[in-house]
Amino acid sequence: MLLAVMNYSYGNESVISPQKEKAIRLLLYDEQTVSALKTFTQEITKSGQQKNTTETADNIYWISECLFRLKKLTFLDTLLQTGILFTQKNNADAFSKLKIIEGKSLIEKGKYKECIRMLTELSTQIKDITLLCEIRLTMADANQRLQLLNQSKLHYDYVLKTATDAVQKARANNGLGSYYCILSDFDSAILFYNIAFKQFQQELGEQHSRIGQVHYNLGLIADRKFDLYEAELHFTKALQLYKKRLGDLHPRTAETYGSLGSLFFMKDNPGKALYYSVKERDILLQLYGKDNPDLAYSYLNCGKIYYLLGDKIQSEQQLLLAIDLVKKYFGVNHNLYPQCIDELSKIYTDRKQFSEAEKILYACIKLKQNNPDELLADLYLQLAQNYLRQHKTENAHKYFALANKIYINVYGDKNTHSVEAVLGLSDCFLQKEDFKTAYSYAHLAFDKTTQNNKKSYYLMTIGNVYCVL
Repeated sequence: MLLAVMNYSYGNESVISPQKEKAIRLLLYDEQTVSALKTFTQEITKSGQQKNTTETADNIYWISECLFRLKKLTFLDTLLQTGILFTQKNNADAFSKLKIIEGKSLIEKGKYKECIRMLTELSTQIKDITLLCEIRLTMADANQRLQLLNQSKLHYDYVLKTATDAVQKARANNGLGSYYCILSDFDSAILFYNIAFKQFQQELGEQHSRIGQVHYNLGLIADRKFDLYEAELHFTKALQLYKKRLGDLHPRTAETYGSLGSLFFMKDNPGKALYYSVKERDILLQLYGKDNPDLAYSYLNCGKIYYLLGDKIQSEQQLLLAIDLVKKYFGVNHNLYPQCIDELSKIYTDRKQFSEAEKILYACIKLKQNNPDELLADLYLQLAQNYLRQHKTENAHKYFALANKIYINVYGDKNTHSVEAVLGLSDCFLQKEDFKTAYSYAHLAFDKTTQNNKKSYYLMTIGNVYCVL
């Protein structure tokens, strides 16, 4: 594997100093980026003194790789301004690799379309298979963030068919896992994640951050399936690896804190949920400032938790910040947007601003109607709750039923996502004083909770049954 990486890293160069070879291993395998950066800085000083422009250009690339991995984007931008021109004149291979780094930095800044345009043009100028696969992996990442899933999959498929580098193949399998996860095809997602896990394990060992990345992804699936124990296990393993390999001040560490926050939110532990979510938010603010797409997720999580804690003012502030960032970087067709609208509408409903809640929910439902996934179900569910609070029982019944139907289509008949919708149907019949039917729906919800061992839903359902009796 090291030989393959060396071929990618150096093109046609054949002479590599022992110090530089050690620094490459420190960077790519041991992930001791600061130590590697020190060596590459020493190497660029030597090549500069020797007036070896080809080697200097290559060292510029390696320093930029270190800066990117350390998320020192301001320093990286400064280096790219002069480095791209220098490498273009003196080392075509280093120039191509530096442009890929530029593309990855554009992704960090939320400039996904700009990244795709730039790398698409670059791909027409080079023939090296490993470089082309690196370009494809980077463009797949950008497309996936824009939820252009078909384009993303095409890039991953290309890498699997074309790459000679085993780590690149593993990254493509991991990316395909995420593709299927977004589509809620969890069996396929787990299959590809497990393939990637074995490949990373074979090539990089068990303590590499890429192993942590697969653990994190498997945790997301477990979370989506309400297997909170399994999710916490994977997230904890990912966090341990990220902190060990990447440090505390890193976006991957931050996103894992955020996912743990969401998990404890699901476990009805708002104290821990807020603790982890605020840690995520503060790391991202320290890394990027207030204007970064990753913060949208963090603001959304914090908004949900503040709502659970009863702080509606803080919740609304966080959600509005999230919505602004989602609109700016992703657009209203992105999955984050309906999640934000769903949460904001809860605040309006609680304040009895029913028309405001209906307005934003209907507008968002209109955007989602051609894609009947669980997010649309969530919007229907909240619209039903809004009508139920107004005692508009027929409207509430309609949207609870629509939500339940989608949850069953996505997750199957025996799922806990349906519990709140089924309880809502029970509440509708309670408002109609049809106690027998209300009891049957409450009992149905109870069956779903007991089968799936969901304690919080279990208690809520028992309360509803007692109300009926």
